[in-house]
Amino acid sequence: MDSAPTDGVLPKSMHNFDHRGRGRGRGRDEDEVGGLARGTAAGTLDWVNTSSIDQTRTGSRRATKPRWLAREEPRQWIATLPGFAAIIWALTWSVDQDGERDWSVLFSEKSVQLIVLLGVMLLLNALLYFVLTAYAFRGAKGKDLAFIARASAPRTRAEAKRLKQNGLDEVYVAIGAGALSLATLVLLLTGPGVRDSPAATLGTLAAVIGAWLLIILGFAVRYLREWAVRGAISFPDNLDPPTLSDFGLVAVQMSTAYGFGHATMRASSVRRAALTHNVLGYVFNTVIIALVISVALPAVF
Repeated sequence: MDSAPTDGVLPKSMHNFDHRGRGRGRGRDEDEVGGLARGTAAGTLDWVNTSSIDQTRTGSRRATKPRWLAREEPRQWIATLPGFAAIIWALTWSVDQDGERDWSVLFSEKSVQLIVLLGVMLLLNALLYFVLTAYAFRGAKGKDLAFIARASAPRTRAEAKRLKQNGLDEVYVAIGAGALSLATLVLLLTGPGVRDSPAATLGTLAAVIGAWLLIILGFAVRYLREWAVRGAISFPDNLDPPTLSDFGLVAVQMSTAYGFGHATMRASSVRRAALTHNVLGYVFNTVIIALVISVALPAVF
């Protein structure tokens, strides 16, 4: 039996399949792809909790085969493209009439515009990521959902490391979103005359809402992969096969109640992710949201 890999990396038994689920150079047809989902490749389901996965495939093979958009990297890049465009646009604000660059302008004269830009960027990023994630895993549940999540997980440790270094790992995205919302709040509280601006307050609220959504979505996808790749999560009292919304519920419960609710953690890897989620959720709820409610909102309303 293969031992459980770390960092969400697929075992070698899955390396012969590309992101569309086709065997590399083997001419596998859709029937063989379906066979893989039923556990024909040794080791692919050895470390997956098959008791928590529905054993009956539903829907067409085209609807349940691996999906390119289910991979984390393309979804993250697509969702952040508007943000990159906004950052490039903001950089032009630091250039004065003589063509010289003055970075202090962004944190003094342009503070309100910068806060609004960061807020809109975070909120738009969260909404795009939500739409892309929902579309990537649309209609999948139980074993079909596990198959898509496994096939789109990092195949090697090097790939998983590259995602983390580029900030495209689900957990790193959540941490980055929380840090960016905190930076927006600090800019609101310390910028000269910024706190009295309704636009700056609304921009900060947009940043906080966007960051909260990204934290929920990022960890929901991480918990989904932990369940699909390692069987690290189980739903003992679940009468229906798990769907993406089940992992969204787990992420919301971790962010608000700091508990896994009806789900059960069965591996140290998911406990580490849950610990990070708990700490991040606690800081976000007690520091960022508390400051927004007690300081930022009363200054305007």
